[in-house]
Amino acid sequence: MDQLRQGYQLGVQQREGNIEIDWKGGDVQIYADANHILNVFINLLDNANKYSNEAPPITIQFISKLKNCGGYKRQEHWNE
Repeated sequence: MDQLRQGYQLGVQQREGNIEIDWKGGDVQIYADANHILNVFINLLDNANKYSNEAPPITIQFISKLKNCGGYKRQEHWNE
């Protein structure tokens, strides 16, 4: 995520914006195909910068929550 942010930071800063990544609850594991999830974040950053009318304050926030799944606890992670 930090490399992705660094890659987009210059374009966002040219529009006087900023990208922040907020890791709520520490380390987060995302169980997904690496290429597909990377494309999701690329599209999110690209669209946030491209379609913002003013200086884009972009924040990617990761939150970790536990969910009870049939008698055992599974940790879920998602981006809001």
